[in-house]
Formats: sequence, C-alpha cells, structure tokens
Amino acid sequence: MWSDVATNPATTRAELASCRSVFDMVLPELKPSSIHEVLAFLKNKKAVRSLKQQIRDSLVNGYELDTAWANEIRDAASHAQIVARRRQRVLSWIGIGLGGIPLSGLSEAVESAIAIGEDVLQDRAGASLDRHSLKDFEWYYALLDIKNNAKQKSRP
Repeated sequence: MWSDVATNPATTRAELASCRSVFDMVLPELKPSSIHEVLAFLKNKKAVRSLKQQIRDSLVNGYELDTAWANEIRDAASHAQIVARRRQRVLSWIGIGLGGIPLSGLSEAVESAIAIGEDVLQDRAGASLDRHSLKDFEWYYALLDIKNNAKQKSRP
C-alpha cells in the first residue's frame, strides 16, 4: 500500500509497521480481503493520502495505534459526518431564505448569511468544527464503502 517508501523518505518504517497493525489488529473489519478491494482503495488517491496523514499525525502526536485509538477514530469520523450534515442543513435553509432576495444584493446577502450560518454551527457544534472534517476521514469512509459494496455483491 505504501509503494512510495523508496521515493519518499518521509514514509518511515514506523509508519509502515503502524499501517499494517491498523488493519491487522486495530481495524480488522476495514482490512481489504481481496485484491479488488485493495485496488479500489488505491484508486482513491484522496483516501490513500488521508490514511497516510492519519497515521503520521497519530505517530507524531504519540498515539498508540490500539483499540482505544480505533474507537477515537470511529467517534471522530461519526462526529465529523454529523457536523457536515448539520452544516449542509443550515446552509440549505439559508439558501431557501435567500430565494426571495432580489439579484442586485445577492452576493453580499449570501456571504453574510453563510457567515451567520457558520457562527451558528460553531456555537452548536463547539470547537470540534475546526478539529476534524470529513476530508480527514476520507480513508475510513472509502474502506467502509468498499466493504459494504463487497457485502452487497456477495448477497444472492
């Protein structure tokens, strides 16, 4: 999975070992079980990058990649998805409200409405809005999608 180890000195042996342990011991339910699943994941460059970044960040911050770390990842990924849905819902309501505004002042109104919406979201979601975004967990959701697709294909 980490084919850039020869060309990228930033990919260390610790990162390689950590990546292997993540799938062998910590998140075995996400471990690709076929070459098709591995290739599907590798085709998603953003997911590969976010997995590498997650491993690097965890190692730099002194996290041990164990079941407690896996639980934190699951919780943070779920929370990021909830915050993103909440943001989308608020912004769609703002868009509906702006539907009656004449076109002449629309851009200023949209910018101020989005700023207000962001403030509301930050108040409701707390500081976690800045802490994680869905992009941080692209790898997690890509692997979940691959696993779910494989299960659906195996059903009669």
